[in-house]
Amino acid sequence: MYRGAMRSIIAELNRSGRLIVVDDFKVDAPKTKEFNAKMATLNIKDALIITESFDEYLYLSCRNLYSADVCDVASIDPVSLVGFENVVMTQGAVKRLEEQLA
Repeated sequence: MYRGAMRSIIAELNRSGRLIVVDDFKVDAPKTKEFNAKMATLNIKDALIITESFDEYLYLSCRNLYSADVCDVASIDPVSLVGFENVVMTQGAVKRLEEQLA
């Protein structure tokens, strides 16, 4: 039931254009300014960032923003996916999520 819910939520995000897949989403230092600049290049303000594995700099750079959150594939849940306007996933996260939900 959990896998089915996750699959349908991700499919709906993709259909509505709210799922954005990028090659890589990293910041060089734990600075909110760098994170905001990265979000501005994607032209989004409210997003959940899903990475393949935990990235400490990325987490530290967005932890004080209410409009953004970062998690890895192992810790995503349906509530987090629908709680944000957009979902940004890295290529590695997409592959790992496909394996997890298969």
